[in-house]
Amino acid sequence: MYFVAMAATVQSVEIQALVKTFITGVLTSGDFIGKWLTFVSACFGTATTAASGWLHLLSLDLFVARHVYLDGLETKVPSAHSLILCCMFGPCGFLAHVLTKTVWDKVRRLPGVVGVARREFL
Repeated sequence: MYFVAMAATVQSVEIQALVKTFITGVLTSGDFIGKWLTFVSACFGTATTAASGWLHLLSLDLFVARHVYLDGLETKVPSAHSLILCCMFGPCGFLAHVLTKTVWDKVRRLPGVVGVARREFL
């Protein structure tokens, strides 16, 4: 929503028209998802909103990847696949790390497993 607010200060007439079209379209047709996608794609049609949107996405991916990397080192859970996913799709990489961490903890708690051999992943 930040990029929408930023664009509203730069190009307020176009954004106001988009918001009006979005609200009236949702109220008349009830198609929220279709109108939302149209609204977001129209907002990314300007250079200002596209640049601020990409900056937001890249910084999110960076901080999610940093958290996954540090948590993987602390808990000794393999995290290479999660880091690759974080660089492409931040939330998917975080979800992969949570699932890997859960499975890894269950494997460590199996009876008869003295220690899980750990390769150095990163």
